[in-house]
Amino acid sequence: MNLKKLSFSIVITILIKFAAIATGLYTAKWTVTYIPSADLANFNTILGYCTSIVTVINFGLPSIIQRFYTTENEPEKDGDFWTTFSILRILTYPIGLILTLVLLPITGVYNPTLAFLMYTMLFILVADLNFRSITDAKGNSWQFSISDFAGKAFIIATLVWFNITQPQYSSLYVLIVGSIMAYILGVVIDALWQKKYYSIGKFDWKIVKENQKSITYFFFINCLIALYASTDKIFLKRYGFDDAIINGYANAYKLFELSVVVIGLTTPMLASFAKKRIDSPSLSNTEIKFKKVFQNLFKKIRDKQVIFYTYFTLNTIIALCCSVLVSILGPFVLRYIDQNNLYPVAFPTLSIL
Repeated sequence: MNLKKLSFSIVITILIKFAAIATGLYTAKWTVTYIPSADLANFNTILGYCTSIVTVINFGLPSIIQRFYTTENEPEKDGDFWTTFSILRILTYPIGLILTLVLLPITGVYNPTLAFLMYTMLFILVADLNFRSITDAKGNSWQFSISDFAGKAFIIATLVWFNITQPQYSSLYVLIVGSIMAYILGVVIDALWQKKYYSIGKFDWKIVKENQKSITYFFFINCLIALYASTDKIFLKRYGFDDAIINGYANAYKLFELSVVVIGLTTPMLASFAKKRIDSPSLSNTEIKFKKVFQNLFKKIRDKQVIFYTYFTLNTIIALCCSVLVSILGPFVLRYIDQNNLYPVAFPTLSIL
């Protein structure tokens, strides 16, 4: 894969993802309009809590899968690897569910049904990242973006159906069940789309042992990520902040995550491409131009370091541009989500984030 193909893939991926995000804003607006403030606060609190659990039990399996499929030893023919890690991923579901229900009282929202559904919803979403790992490794992340967009479109269809029919169902549970079905749709699409890259083999415990260090490393890293990124709403609830503040913070956090989402899309693609470039015998024209810049900063720099710094710099530029756009457009988006200004704390919170 050359740099032009990579650039095209990155642009298409980001455009499709932002289209999915645009549809997701309708969902955010719908939640503010149709879900009562107390229910929405419980939803946001349990969402942060279940996100923490799912992040911890992830064990970095998508990253390990991506690393495996990035290598040049025709990994698509190794069905044992895919089968082993898929079964391992499924086995983490009951572990996480037990943790979710046992530790639920710490959230201050003791609603086992809500927690079960939210955990299941997030688990399916993260399970779909296994297929995203393949598309990232192959430089075709736009495929995963399309399946994600299809899921978002399904959620919107569910919410529009709710608005038209006005069934006697809780709006909160309509949103969650619709999201579960949407994520299942995404998994099915990705499974069919990526089937040429994997085959069914047998479970091999030796493969788990070979990756034991990586699994342990990612487990501790994911614990830190969960503590940093997903427990904030729990603290707001536990420290007695009212529902309006929790919901306003959640609205702002949705926009803050946009700048993180783009990095989540571009980093694996650029990392996979850089890995392949490091194994090549010579620098490309773009890398040569960057080398001239880096030589002014470092006395001695090897070609492999040039490649690393080149794609790290490109990713940093993408991150900066996305952050600036979110900062500029964020207040307008918040006004769209919350037209009646029910949760005004979102505006100063977004600036802080």
